Amino acid sequence: MGQLKLKLSMKQFFDFTKRIETKKFPMANYKARDYLDPPIALITNGKFNYGTFNGAIKNVNPLDAYDVYPLPLPRFILNSRLKEWQAFQMGNDDYFILAVLYNTKTVALTQFKIYNKKSRQLLEYQKIIPPWEIKLANTLLDSESAWSNNHYQLAFHNKLNLGLFDIDVTTNEFEGLPNLQGNFKGFHNEASPLVVAMPFEKNRGMYSHKSVMKMKGTLLIGGEQVDFKKDSSFMIVDDHKAYYPFEMKYDWVTAAGSVNGKLIGFNLTDNQVSDHSKYNENALWVDKEIHLLPPIKFDRPNGVENSWHIKDSFGIVDIRFKPEVENKVLFNLGILKSDFYGPFGTFEGFIKNQNGNKISVDNFFGMGEQKLIRA
Repeated sequence: MGQLKLKLSMKQFFDFTKRIETKKFPMANYKARDYLDPPIALITNGKFNYGTFNGAIKNVNPLDAYDVYPLPLPRFILNSRLKEWQAFQMGNDDYFILAVLYNTKTVALTQFKIYNKKSRQLLEYQKIIPPWEIKLANTLLDSESAWSNNHYQLAFHNKLNLGLFDIDVTTNEFEGLPNLQGNFKGFHNEASPLVVAMPFEKNRGMYSHKSVMKMKGTLLIGGEQVDFKKDSSFMIVDDHKAYYPFEMKYDWVTAAGSVNGKLIGFNLTDNQVSDHSKYNENALWVDKEIHLLPPIKFDRPNGVENSWHIKDSFGIVDIRFKPEVENKVLFNLGILKSDFYGPFGTFEGFIKNQNGNKISVDNFFGMGEQKLIRA
């Protein structure tokens, strides 16, 4: 019998391997990780309580961890390595808003960005500040994260004891931009949170509290009022504390929208956590329901400024992100480096819920990040 010769182009080869991958890992083989009741504290007896939880952790106390690094370190040095932020994405059919309080302990940042999707106008209110000036809460149950000066005030009132987030922003003659005055309320009690504690190393890990919820609010932009109605507006929260490696890297996207009158949202991250099948922060929200998702990967064949493809190995997640609004911080000072891209843009594709039904995310507007921070 003569030899069978098979000659494939590069494209045919990759298409072939993708078909094998799909057959190898059908959705029927996917088992969602456990969705547990939260511990009282992130750290007890010096150890991280790792897992995926269905409610807020009362005491987010990463500085109480032991053996985070090979050598014992005093508390103030541990604090200098802890990256912290609280961020919200908000919007409706016409506007997308990013509100952030961010502290790397080398530098801190406050941002409030408003993008008018119809006029394609972006207003950016941001300030780089010393890390000791910013205040970030250690619980979401009854607390405040905030920063202010004479021209700019941003405050996140965390009231999960009442089921709410309450956000206030005010600016006055800030760098030639229109004055702002706004208030936004997120209805966390009507949503299912994704709270995770995940390991980088044995007792060096991260915490995050995420959720997609309905929102209402009012924003005055230079005297012009914009109303955000509860039945057509969303809020996404990301409360975050982590002992990242010295070079922090991850890929991330999030967005929300309405499909047949239901609020749909998602969070997808590929980061430096160990054992992604057991520990990840990937989820789909459908109104009050949460669907835990498998590990995912990002592909940017034409670079970060062009279409991103995000998918998993089970055929559950298959979406594309098209960046439309540039948002980047780039510098390289040797020891300190920022290679950060965080564009706003539009999504298309689908995510399957735990019943195997495809949930379309076509025309959802949100944001993504390709992040490499050395600090």
